[in-house]
Amino acid sequence: MTLQHVSDVGHLRRLWLRDGLAGVYISDSSLDEIQPDARRAVLVVHGIERDGHRYWKALARAARRAGADVRAETYLMAPQFFTRKEVRMRGLGADTLAWASQAWKQGDLSRNGGGVSAFAVVDTMIQRLLHRDCFPRLAQIVIVGHSAGAQFVQRYAAASRSAAHARAQGVALRHIVVGPSSYLYLDDTRRGFGPVAGYGRPCRHTVLRCPGYDHYKYGLRQANAYVSGIGALEIRREYAAKEVVYLVGEHDNDPDDQHLDRSPAAMLQGRDRLDRCLAYRDHLARLYGGVPSTHVFQVVPGMRHQGARILRSPIGLRWLFDVDFQSTRL
Repeated sequence: MTLQHVSDVGHLRRLWLRDGLAGVYISDSSLDEIQPDARRAVLVVHGIERDGHRYWKALARAARRAGADVRAETYLMAPQFFTRKEVRMRGLGADTLAWASQAWKQGDLSRNGGGVSAFAVVDTMIQRLLHRDCFPRLAQIVIVGHSAGAQFVQRYAAASRSAAHARAQGVALRHIVVGPSSYLYLDDTRRGFGPVAGYGRPCRHTVLRCPGYDHYKYGLRQANAYVSGIGALEIRREYAAKEVVYLVGEHDNDPDDQHLDRSPAAMLQGRDRLDRCLAYRDHLARLYGGVPSTHVFQVVPGMRHQGARILRSPIGLRWLFDVDFQSTRL
């Protein structure tokens, strides 16, 4: 993929941070331009291939399907987390932040610029969206990710304080998590180790086999700098109040999928993505005495691990753009 190819579907743009450092995003207009008609902003986080241009294009297609009025009042963007090699290939310069190929999706620090969390980059994007000089009518921000992007969004939803900052500005923040390989558990229990195969702490044999099962990104122990800076107590306390929508394909249940995380820590969360989604719903229900009212779990009928199709499905459009379609909760 060349820079010209990116420009074909949405321009590659810089987000200037501290000390002359830049993050990157894809959009058909800049965050610094006045958007007088934008009532909603939707950020889509790319997957493991770091193909933000494809996800931006899929999001734009979903917005068009939602209707001309919806598209006209929605600002679309895709954060882009490049590796060092990709930055060099595009001639973006040493001031452009870059991450190890797997580090961005859990909010780890960049490999340059003194270490900047990928989560902090999205924090800055949201801060820009909250500037009333450029977005005077903005009422809602939606962050959506599929697969590896969903791993990013779910952990960002748990750890970030952006929801509170947006709420203080009268803007709602919704997180949409679509078919991740794993979830951030908020305590050290897992399914199958409690009474009647319920939730409990894994047995000694399991812990010896998988001593890091509750380490970040699977749990809150030994978290990275961004997440530990928030702290486990605040994350557990605040997560229930955030708006988080979990979507998974009805047929996203292949335990041999090539991109499925099959590490011991991930396997303790379930055998496939559908199973892990249901298990995480039950984890939250046990932790909070019921699934929090602002958390919604839905299966998308007929779908496998198909991010673009889920985005433009009736359920996807409902949660991305508040287009009213009939659907059923899990």
